[in-house]
Amino acid sequence: MKKVFIVLIVGLLLATGASYFGLQWKVDKAVSNLMNQLSPFIDADYDNVKVGLDGRISINKLNFYEANTATSVRIQSIGLATSGLLETIRLEDTFKSGKLPHTLKVDIKGLDFDIPRAAFSQLDAVMPSNTLSQMAALGCGQIQSIGPMQLYDLGLNSLVLDIEVGYVYEMALDEFVTTTSMSIDGMGAIESEQTILGLLDVMNNYQSAMFLDVGNITTQNTRLSMRDFGYNNKLVEYCAKKAKLTNDEWRELHTNMVVTALNQIELSSAFELKETYAKIMQPGIELEVSLRPLPDFELSQLAYYGVPDLISLSNLQFNVNNEALDLTGLDFNKDAFDNLNLKAVRLAHNVSLASDNKTTSSAANVVKVDRLIKVPPVNLSSHINRKALIERNDGQKFIGTISAVRNNQVQLRIRLGSGYTDLAIDIPRIKDARIYADS
Repeated sequence: MKKVFIVLIVGLLLATGASYFGLQWKVDKAVSNLMNQLSPFIDADYDNVKVGLDGRISINKLNFYEANTATSVRIQSIGLATSGLLETIRLEDTFKSGKLPHTLKVDIKGLDFDIPRAAFSQLDAVMPSNTLSQMAALGCGQIQSIGPMQLYDLGLNSLVLDIEVGYVYEMALDEFVTTTSMSIDGMGAIESEQTILGLLDVMNNYQSAMFLDVGNITTQNTRLSMRDFGYNNKLVEYCAKKAKLTNDEWRELHTNMVVTALNQIELSSAFELKETYAKIMQPGIELEVSLRPLPDFELSQLAYYGVPDLISLSNLQFNVNNEALDLTGLDFNKDAFDNLNLKAVRLAHNVSLASDNKTTSSAANVVKVDRLIKVPPVNLSSHINRKALIERNDGQKFIGTISAVRNNQVQLRIRLGSGYTDLAIDIPRIKDARIYADS
């Protein structure tokens, strides 16, 4: 019996070895054939193909050159990996049978290429600026928004990056976890991870994905993280130069302008806006957003959720340098955001663009910025049922309706979730109180 067992083990090892070397040969031949097919259009070559004992296939030191545009692309390696050698050997048969492997990852390391300025110019022409890109450029000299051409000037014209895309499927839990990451040298990195339940039928027959009932799929967790590797410094240096300011002076100006814009859209929060935004602008910042949706949360209805509902139903969390941000009471006026007047923000900080009409009455232009009327805290009892912005001595700001003033406290009715709550603020602790002129 022992002899039979030993023969069986040896036979399996020999079969695996033959499959291993057969796989190496097949992959090498496939890559060689692909390079030959590309040869009429571009010059392409590679150094070697390797299949590791862990099942990872890697194509190393690839070079591509297109003569007409003088475009050169260099790649350190392109890799494909599964859970192990045996799954990699069976990969072709798995796909032919209509199934998907339980683990699959594809990575591109050391992708190095230059993008011509003309490509960014063409992209700039078809990509209109939006509110967020315009807010990112507040105080940046005569630059109105951070778009493709500005990114080119910041250094995104020459890229060296790593990309990885993959998933792991746990059959016992019917749990499908996807991961994606991209890292750009000297700029930053972004990673995402999502956990999905209910994909057993797709794993057993990927063609069934075309007829999949999305109602049977549950998104259990989503995480997005970003790390700065130099972008913030590049942006500050670029805009400081455009504004003829020092780096610290531009950071302060830009942060104040952004806070003015956020106040214009009536953003309320438990955290201090200026302090938080200033931290996000610092070099090496790490940001992470995660969602763990409740059963009532519907991703298809995302655009219809208000901010408080989105936070509560999706269990939204936001971390800055691994510290959780208090999202209690976070909300903003969507109509005000849609009508955000950045020209008024610029005029309020005396940094207008050449295109701004300086002959227009400043009062007319900054009405949304200046429509907050400062009042002494002791006089708030004269403004019952009016909307107010109140800042405490600790820097926290609250927006709501004054419902009562008694016992040396102001009762402020603020939004909380899908409803409202009354917040009592001690008058001696109020640093600044402003009433909305149109309330």
